[in-house]
Amino acid sequence: MPSSLFGSMAEPRHLLWNTNGRRKKPTEYLRIRRLLEQEDRLRHFLYIVPNRDLGSFILDCFAGTTVSLFVGFAADFARSFVEMKVIEANSGLTKPAVAVL
Repeated sequence: MPSSLFGSMAEPRHLLWNTNGRRKKPTEYLRIRRLLEQEDRLRHFLYIVPNRDLGSFILDCFAGTTVSLFVGFAADFARSFVEMKVIEANSGLTKPAVAVL
């Protein structure tokens, strides 16, 4: 999956921490993926992440998804949403956020 924002995603992604200080497992993101794929009221989803590792992990969990899901950096979001680039989960392509949302 190509990505100029997150670099290589070949590194293994295992457990990450959630906001409660508890480890979030890939199965938890797969459950979220299933729920989003059943959603019929929203057309696009945007994950804003604090770092490359979490972004790559989420992209791995959502690779090939049928929903329109994008991942971008919190720092880019805070700096300028208009200039922010995001990665599309189902293709791995980098796109301007304003063009896809």
